[in-house]
Amino acid sequence: MKAPAFAIGAAEQFIESNHQRHQDYFHCNYLYDATRMKPLLKKILAPRRIEYLEVSEKFIIQDTSDGVQRFADAGQKVRHGKDVRASFPELVGVEDILLEVLQGDQPAFELKGIARYSDHNSPLYFDLYAIDDEDEDTGKKKLMIFFEDVTERMVLEQTLVQRSNEASLLYNALAATKDYINKIITSMADALIVTTVDGQIKTINKATEDLFGYERTELIDEHISKIINDNRLWYNPNQRFAMPGKLFKDIEVVCRSKEGSEIVVSFSGAAINTELNLSQELVYVGRDVTARKEAENVLEFARREAELASQAKSTFLANMSHEIRTPMHALLGMTGLLLETDLNDEQRDFVETIRISGDALLSLINEILDLSKLEAGQMELESNDFDLIACVEEVVEMLAPTAHAKGLEISSLLPPHLPRLLRGDKMRLRQIITNLVGNGIKFTDAGEVTVEVTLVEQSATTAGICLAVTDTGIGMSPEDQQKLFQAFSQADASTTRKYGGTGLGLAICKQLVSLMGGEIGVESEVERGSRFWVKIPFALSVTSEQSQTIPRDLAGKRLLVVDDNATARRVVRELASSWGMVVAEAANPDAAVEVLSAPGERGRRWDVLLVDGDLGLMDGIVWGGKLLAGMAREAAPGGTISVLKTNRLEDVKRAIESGFTTYLVKPLKQSKLLEAICAVIHPPEIPTNQTTPDVTPPPPTASELPANPDPLLPKLRILLADDNMVNQKVALKQLERLGYQADVVANGAEVLQRLDKVAYDIILMDCQMPIIDGYEATREIRRRYQPSRGDSGGQPPVSAPTRPVVIAMTASAMKEDEQKCFAAGMDDYLSKPVRKEQLQAILTFWGNRLVEG
Repeated sequence: MKAPAFAIGAAEQFIESNHQRHQDYFHCNYLYDATRMKPLLKKILAPRRIEYLEVSEKFIIQDTSDGVQRFADAGQKVRHGKDVRASFPELVGVEDILLEVLQGDQPAFELKGIARYSDHNSPLYFDLYAIDDEDEDTGKKKLMIFFEDVTERMVLEQTLVQRSNEASLLYNALAATKDYINKIITSMADALIVTTVDGQIKTINKATEDLFGYERTELIDEHISKIINDNRLWYNPNQRFAMPGKLFKDIEVVCRSKEGSEIVVSFSGAAINTELNLSQELVYVGRDVTARKEAENVLEFARREAELASQAKSTFLANMSHEIRTPMHALLGMTGLLLETDLNDEQRDFVETIRISGDALLSLINEILDLSKLEAGQMELESNDFDLIACVEEVVEMLAPTAHAKGLEISSLLPPHLPRLLRGDKMRLRQIITNLVGNGIKFTDAGEVTVEVTLVEQSATTAGICLAVTDTGIGMSPEDQQKLFQAFSQADASTTRKYGGTGLGLAICKQLVSLMGGEIGVESEVERGSRFWVKIPFALSVTSEQSQTIPRDLAGKRLLVVDDNATARRVVRELASSWGMVVAEAANPDAAVEVLSAPGERGRRWDVLLVDGDLGLMDGIVWGGKLLAGMAREAAPGGTISVLKTNRLEDVKRAIESGFTTYLVKPLKQSKLLEAICAVIHPPEIPTNQTTPDVTPPPPTASELPANPDPLLPKLRILLADDNMVNQKVALKQLERLGYQADVVANGAEVLQRLDKVAYDIILMDCQMPIIDGYEATREIRRRYQPSRGDSGGQPPVSAPTRPVVIAMTASAMKEDEQKCFAAGMDDYLSKPVRKEQLQAILTFWGNRLVEG
């Protein structure tokens, strides 16, 4: 038999090393001695993991090596006499080639990389090699098929191929990434510059060329200072951004282009490590912000101009306010004094018209000042404790005469469960209510204006209040409602409009409500009236609220209210019911008579009868008097109250003479209603010699008062400082009517001179005066009246004489003016025009303080 070359080589190597003396014999004869060759061949091939088969020309297995089975197909045994193709299906289809080899027409046949996957984790790979051979005894041809285990080689080749593929993919990915990054860098609108840590430019993009006007070749390998001359932007060992990963952001630098023009560039960047951290580079990204800086400069200039304009506007308004208030002080002051003199009806009407017009002008000035403060963001809200119910009732009571003069009903619906003590800016809340109620009265010709307060929500520390003002006036269309809450805007802005006004009130209300953290809105229909509502959150007062004392014996008492206005009846019903009373209502006299004479009422008396003095077409006082006169004593109500629109003496006398026990004045206040009901249920004892109830006349006018109306009024030494002679005259007359006398000076220097001679108790100090103004004079007074520190010999301080109380009385009415007065050391503040009542209140307060001190 003939062996393949690798088998012959292996055999020769084996013989040379172990049987050198038999080499020539074996080499010449081993191919022809099959009996002696097979054991030796097996020993030679086994270490090289080579196995073999002898196959006849019919492909029948005649002989095998010991380990050939492991190369067979799964589940097929390699046995003598079995067709070799059953164990090695790879030979199927190549029989013709094998026969050619067997016949010597072809030297050999081989198949490489045959795989067996009996164990998928460790597949077997082998090469198949077939040659012809001849049996020396029989002379028959046969095939020798050799199997070499090449698993290690195949795995290595596959690994190498896989690594080669991976390397190829990685290379392609890197190439694609590089191309992608290059495209991004090229398309960047921002300039990109990469330098060494020493500032040598390594890379730039197209945007850098466009920004600075240089070609790429002009910048590569140049120092970055060629385009960026700022030490903040290149390597400095003390700068954090030179550390890898640290950034510097938005550093604005003024650079120069190739042409020499200045460019403002905002740079950001970082230090990066390259080449396996063996070197460091700096990356800069710059954006041209020249246009933005120019715009910012324009905006900054505009802002400064706006601030200067706003300041000039505020100064102008303050000056105008001061200049207008100075004659207004004289106008309203003299008007008030004139009304206290004896005037005929026509004269009094003229003076009242002047006073009303003056008040309207003063209100307009205040609105303009408020709007100016709000628009300038200078409005500051105060935070003080106040009584919500008293605040609303005071405004309604103040505006009631205007409403009654137009024949309107005006009421306030204040549920008893409302939290009374809140914390906030009472004066601004009054301003909002006054404006809304005033508008309701102005735009209503018939019907009523109602103020209703409800509790929206409440927590342990806060309360959300909704205040609504409803009228039965002209109403508004949706288009007109869009114009509201804008300054100088009205629903009817025509020159022929019926209702005047500046249109500032609602704009001020809206901004005040916003400052308070609330919201304002309106609901209206043409000819159906309007409802303005305001929702404002308030903090609850930390002061414990003192609940109103309700007599226990009111529970079960019977009250009949007769009023043609449903809202007025509702006010009484809700309050009296909360006190435990049984309330019945009548909208007219006939309904009242039906209630009084209803079946089941015989023998029962109403404890209180409350009758409106104006019952539409009937005089309520006259009707009530006739009713009481016609009722039997045992059937008459226990107490009767007449509700009047004014407290004019003639109306009060008519009510009392008609048989009413007492009277109330609309709009009804909770406390007054409770007092009246308690008074008629438990009347005070009347002396036996008094046959008719007394009527308390209204207080006398100021013209009827004696020189010193109050014998207990403290005698005060007053100094008036004002450079305006008219204002001096007004103040002196007001002081005289209040029972005081005063000395007068025209400037602060004269104030200081007078204080050297007279120990004044109170100084009424104007602020803007020549030579020395009121502020400087006050500071000097403070300095003069400081206690002495004593001498160096250890003497105790010497007490200074009592310092006079300094009260600012100025036409400077801005909030900052008031603060400036207190900062100068003044003790109190009055803004002109000063009403006599204000002056009286402040003098009484400080006079009592001086007496107590």
